[in-house]
Amino acid sequence: MRKNLILLTALLSLSAIGCKTAKTPVTMEEQTQEVSNDKHLEGNWTLHSLSHTYSEEKSLHELFPGKTPSLNFNTQERTLNGNDGCNGIFGSYQVSGTNGLKIGENLASTMMACNGVADYTFKKALNQVTDFKIEDQKLVLYSGDTKVMTFEKQPEVAQVVNLDGTKWKLSFIQPLDRSLLSVADRFPMGLPTLNFQENSINGNTGCNTFNGEFQVKDSQIAFDRLAMTRKFCDGVQENLFTENLNSTTHYKVENQELILLNQDNMVVLRFTKN
Repeated sequence: MRKNLILLTALLSLSAIGCKTAKTPVTMEEQTQEVSNDKHLEGNWTLHSLSHTYSEEKSLHELFPGKTPSLNFNTQERTLNGNDGCNGIFGSYQVSGTNGLKIGENLASTMMACNGVADYTFKKALNQVTDFKIEDQKLVLYSGDTKVMTFEKQPEVAQVVNLDGTKWKLSFIQPLDRSLLSVADRFPMGLPTLNFQENSINGNTGCNTFNGEFQVKDSQIAFDRLAMTRKFCDGVQENLFTENLNSTTHYKVENQELILLNQDNMVVLRFTKN
């Protein structure tokens, strides 16, 4: 009897220990609680604000006169592309926890020089990013507890504006250098113009007049059969104008401005209503 009591006591002790040390089954929902919610990053985001640490209280238009920086996330492959206000950027990003994010370390970019653009500042700010949040339909990037920059989600389908019958005057041109020449300095005899009529186009380069044809499909645009007079004008950068015009692949109209972009989604020409 005594042996049986000892054996029973030992078995009860082992059972108690087993109950204390056994792991509670983990549900699939509990396993995924700490997985990053970077699926909310999916899509195209345009820079809305930059902290004063980086902007030095300048407006985004002053920092990025040609085009506003943007980031386009592919969350399935965890890659992104976009622009820094000058060059195209592309690469991968890393996530950790629920909101941890690293971007800048894994990015490459094209090497075009841009006039008066704070592209290095933008990339420096990206390098400091450690976390992200979606707040009020905006993407907010943080460095620790400090807000670095905010982006706005862009609609997938751009609004297409009919160009027929519109007339425009140049207000911005993307140069091939980082000189501080203004548009007026580059075209001292008068600003280039662009006029659309049915499928034809005409205007002037700041020196010579030109005409030709254009084709539009959705937001894509192509200029064809351009011909112009051959007057010589000293100090006029009409070659820059025609090169940028020929590099145009798509367009948009925002805030009464015609914006022409190249295949890298860079603004090459910007016009106001004439």
